[in-house]
Amino acid sequence: EAKPEWRTENRYPLSDRQLLKGEYLYGIRFQKDTQYCLLDIDRQSPYHPSNSPLVLDRLFEVLEPLGITDHIVCTSSDSQGIHIYFPIAKAFNSWKLAKAVSVALENAGFKLKLGQLELFPNPKAYCTDETPSLFNAHRLPLQMGSYILNDELQLTNSSQAHFVRMWNFCQRRNTLNTRRLRTLLKKTKQV
Repeated sequence: EAKPEWRTENRYPLSDRQLLKGEYLYGIRFQKDTQYCLLDIDRQSPYHPSNSPLVLDRLFEVLEPLGITDHIVCTSSDSQGIHIYFPIAKAFNSWKLAKAVSVALENAGFKLKLGQLELFPNPKAYCTDETPSLFNAHRLPLQMGSYILNDELQLTNSSQAHFVRMWNFCQRRNTLNTRRLRTLLKKTKQV
């Protein structure tokens, strides 16, 4: 599959009508705060369930102590990669969430790597010059080639209404364990 050529457009807000037309692929970058995080696992990755059937259970176990217990799995595109969304009940600082989740995953032996296992928001580097460092962007769900998967990772549908219902359900259940997050962030400062 050919990689899309992304460009940032911020002259006007994105409308539902533009998304529904399906003429373009749309992505989004994280801002200062977020109410979700996302794992992107490519088809060729050793972390893809078709290459390692129990890997997702291990990933989910790592996130449970952080208060992240529920998720939505979608195909990312026709490439058979997957996006796993973790909606969160309250807004949280994007960088702190990214750093804590990345440390939890790495402490459990997972390696975040482009094209293998990617975290959004990404734990971007601190920027000291005038040019701000942006979070990496990811595709919005349910565009061409993206479908919701069930617990057996079978295609179920691409209904936006169903996705929103699932999102709201997960969001109510995923209440971050801020004490655990703070502990992980403190450990990163000591390294």
